[in-house]
Amino acid sequence: MQPYSHYMGLKIIHEQIIEEAQNRNRFSSEEQDVHKQNWLQSVGALFAHLNAITAHKPKTATSPSCD
Repeated sequence: MQPYSHYMGLKIIHEQIIEEAQNRNRFSSEEQDVHKQNWLQSVGALFAHLNAITAHKPKTATSPSCD
């Protein structure tokens, strides 16, 4: 995946994390457990995208040596 795809993935995951956090307050404890699990999966996906973005960092040119 290209970095742009990872950034878009981050945006979508960020929205999911917010939605799951908001949903935790609206449901019974059993339903909250499901939403907590979804939230944890979203956070895991967030870190996977961050790691992928870091792996795609552009390589910097080496400075010429001064002789």
